[in-house]
Amino acid sequence: MIRNVILICILIFIFLLGPHLTASAVSSAPAEESAGHALLDSLVATFKELAEFREPVMEKTNKALADMMREAQKAKAQGQIDTVFFKRFHRILMVLKCVITPVHVGDAGIMKPLYFGAINEFIEDIEGEEYDIERAGTNAAIAKLTQAVSHELIDLRIYLDNKEKREKLIEE
Repeated sequence: MIRNVILICILIFIFLLGPHLTASAVSSAPAEESAGHALLDSLVATFKELAEFREPVMEKTNKALADMMREAQKAKAQGQIDTVFFKRFHRILMVLKCVITPVHVGDAGIMKPLYFGAINEFIEDIEGEEYDIERAGTNAAIAKLTQAVSHELIDLRIYLDNKEKREKLIEE
């Protein structure tokens, strides 16, 4: 139940954050960066669309995540995005998949540590502090995961926007 609530809150948050993320995308970016921007925009747009649906959210979300992963793999194979962006984008998709994948009671919680471990590790890596999403209250868990996802999306946007500048600084 907590995961369904978290997903809905993430969808709402991304819906609210989406215009700010997509508005900062500039079409004058080089081809390599444009593919990354397009992937981020696709993620935001997809979740904005999914936020409008109530019933088939899980099925549509699974399909959307798989489609985005295929697009990311294609962009990476074509050299349109680099490995750093690909891995970080893949991780966001993986965490969102963990959130929407049901943990069945009948399997005695075999997969539960894997799912919650990936989510907790993501939050810890992004926010810099240990976190246990199962022990947190529903509202705190939603807020923390939403914050981590939004920070990673913003960081990826900044990564793409400043890639050329960073490479110049490294050369200097």
